[in-house]
Amino acid sequence: MPSLRFAALRLGLAVPLLLAVPACDGLADPPAEGWVTVKASRTILAGPGDTTRLTATVGEGTRPLPGAPVTWTSSRPAVATVDAEGVVTAVSGGEAAIRASSGGHSGSVAVEVTQIGACQTTGELVAPDTVTGQLQGTSCVDGHPWCQEVWRLRSGDAGDMTVILAPLWPARLWLVDRGGEVLAGAQHAGIGFQSVPVTSSPDREPYLLCVDGSYGYTDPYTLSVIEGEPPPRPCLPTADLSMHASVAGVLTAEDCEYAGHRIDAWSLASDTPFTPVIRAVGDGVRPAVSLSDATGALVALQSLGLPDEVWLETDAPLPPGSYDVAVGVPESAAGTGYSLHVMPGPAFLTCDVEGAIGVGETVSGTVDTGGCVLAKAWAPGPAHGYALTLQDSATLEVAYSGDGGAYALFALVTDSTGAVLRYTREQARVWSTEWSLPPGSHRLWIVAGYWETDRPYWLSVAEPGRMPDCEPSGTLTFPDEGAGSLEATDCVAPPGRYADRWELVLTADRTITADMVTSMAGRLVLADSTGTVLATEDAYEPGQAVTLSRTLEAGRYQLWASTWYAARPGDYGILVR
Repeated sequence: MPSLRFAALRLGLAVPLLLAVPACDGLADPPAEGWVTVKASRTILAGPGDTTRLTATVGEGTRPLPGAPVTWTSSRPAVATVDAEGVVTAVSGGEAAIRASSGGHSGSVAVEVTQIGACQTTGELVAPDTVTGQLQGTSCVDGHPWCQEVWRLRSGDAGDMTVILAPLWPARLWLVDRGGEVLAGAQHAGIGFQSVPVTSSPDREPYLLCVDGSYGYTDPYTLSVIEGEPPPRPCLPTADLSMHASVAGVLTAEDCEYAGHRIDAWSLASDTPFTPVIRAVGDGVRPAVSLSDATGALVALQSLGLPDEVWLETDAPLPPGSYDVAVGVPESAAGTGYSLHVMPGPAFLTCDVEGAIGVGETVSGTVDTGGCVLAKAWAPGPAHGYALTLQDSATLEVAYSGDGGAYALFALVTDSTGAVLRYTREQARVWSTEWSLPPGSHRLWIVAGYWETDRPYWLSVAEPGRMPDCEPSGTLTFPDEGAGSLEATDCVAPPGRYADRWELVLTADRTITADMVTSMAGRLVLADSTGTVLATEDAYEPGQAVTLSRTLEAGRYQLWASTWYAARPGDYGILVR
């Protein structure tokens, strides 16, 4: 039977709410909330048999309750067990939650078990030393860290040391003692030198160095160990550079050596803020190029590029001052010739556009290394640009595709000064986004990310919710039907769909139903006579029928059949009833 309150509410009667009031004299305060917290000195354990002790604190309200009984449990005893005293013992690789319970309340902490000590080591370093390795793409342990290769490390007579990792692709370096305890790690700072300090401790040697590629790539790297701390400027400039300068040299065994690389350094100075764009070309070997300030602090570094070429540019103008520009190759490539070119940025200003693109238009082409190269660290690679002029502020739908390829493409728009207004790093085969842009002369860019070359693309700009001004394929009345084929030579509707437009003429007000069946994934669109979209329905699978219904006044409308994001060309049929 419904309550009186529910019945009253159904009749629309006012019912007073019961409100919480402070406790009065003679009434007990509500009981304080209990809690349990768990703390651990370390949560990463070595292989089977490694232990750590956890501590639990039990409390009520703001008061701890010393001596309260605690029960310990493990969520995965096959990974780690815990005894009545809170001592955790590693069993196998993985993660487990260790929980402490007391009085109906509980707290927990996650522990990870590695098996680094069980990994087969690649070799041994004794300071000072330098070795090269090759990431294998697979890990020798489960869990954290994800070790692709493991090296033994001894200090010898060096005392405190610094280990330096120079990977070709982003990687991370972990320092582990002989018991498997993770002591320190250099984070994924990207491509370039990463350092981990090591305190000499005979009780913990030999240390283990875990090279964590994480992404599964199989790329080479250099691993060096030096005595003490690394110098802030390991290779001092030997000559000066200027804007628009081009220099050449050879990296030999007599040049500065650092972390397994031979390096030439140059001084680049400016009295005003500037944005240098630096291009380094190696003789059959891809060099690395870096930019540091006068204290040796790294400003930018790039070692990812074409087989023998890299471009570097800062994300913002640099303040006036003196900077070090360094170009280097691994020791194994000593004897490599190189050229270094410096030009004023942003790089967008140094590139010629392919042409112009307007709202409602689509362009296509092939990105290759013979064109512009954008040097921004978040979008390096060859690019094509198009002039985009807006008289007023506008919100535009920008779509792009690799014409069926699975490679990475980026899109961005810059103003007349080269400043980036909007960009997307989506690496999908097809992508569509909306950008609000100010009036002015802009440039719209399509970039083949990760230095992909010879990549076809199309790029589309449109007003959101509007269809393009294309010639109709025919006229439909009520009732009627039409059919056709969608091909790359047809009209292109946003975002990048091959499309056929049909005129729909209604002589009276009526509710119409439009059906479409396609041999490919597609979209059915109903628009008014100006091209403003009124309704859409998508067919996600070939052969799928889609239907839309709408009550319309007498007049002229548009019905569109289109592919789904530049899908393969195909046939379609439309029925109006």
